[in-house]
Amino acid sequence: MSWPEPAHGVIRRLCLELPGGSLDATGARLFYTDGDVYQFGVARGWSLGILARLFKETTWGFDTFTGMPSETPGEPTIAVWSEGHFSPGGPAANASLARSIGGSVRWVIGDYDTTLTSTLAVERGMRRARYVDVDCDLYRSAHLAVDWMFASGLIGIGTVIGYDDLWDLPCSTRGVLNTSTHHPLRMGEGKAHAEVTLRYGVRFRCICGPCKPLEPGALRLPESWRSYFVVERLGSSTPSSGFAMADSEVVAFLEKNARCRENRKRWKAFPAYPHTRG
Repeated sequence: MSWPEPAHGVIRRLCLELPGGSLDATGARLFYTDGDVYQFGVARGWSLGILARLFKETTWGFDTFTGMPSETPGEPTIAVWSEGHFSPGGPAANASLARSIGGSVRWVIGDYDTTLTSTLAVERGMRRARYVDVDCDLYRSAHLAVDWMFASGLIGIGTVIGYDDLWDLPCSTRGVLNTSTHHPLRMGEGKAHAEVTLRYGVRFRCICGPCKPLEPGALRLPESWRSYFVVERLGSSTPSSGFAMADSEVVAFLEKNARCRENRKRWKAFPAYPHTRG
């Protein structure tokens, strides 16, 4: 099955914005070409507005609008992801953001562990996902979000999932660079991705970004950061995360990517403390 060029033009554009970001042709043939767009982690809404304009589909924004929630105690995090950071100003900020983006965006406001209920998708008339943007940083938030999408039947073959922060924690972890302690599927958004892969028997394919080998020139550039996967199969007895970088390529990214090197200088990953919010 193949789709005409306009059907996957938006995803192609997202991929081509990455240095060396050629779109995987096999994955492109799978793209689901209708349905809603979902973003988990809205903050000030800059990227949500872009997604709404690009896809021209109903777009759902999920955020507390009161800043970062707590991470699961013991999971790695960094200081800039501390509880309350990135707050745009609460409900008033959401109202302003809604006016600026326009009518195609629908909102789910609150902590994911209370808002992502088993009946939410039906109650709100949500459609199968064409694209899911995971920009909520923390393992806890990413796991709640992506697991809920699968459990609610909103992800199917051809859905594309993009991760903004797959490499933040590996690149902020000090010590000798190796895949036992620095692999992106062992922490944060990557760990959530790996866990839903197994739980729902998903076969993913990396379509672009640092989830497959990069050319040396692209590997070094700070823009080479976001990773995109398409769902190839559900309920498989041989699930696959779609992450196609060999261990040596993971280490090369950790050593040579400019943004990764900067993260390692600027941040230091540490185990999250127990929750402080009531």
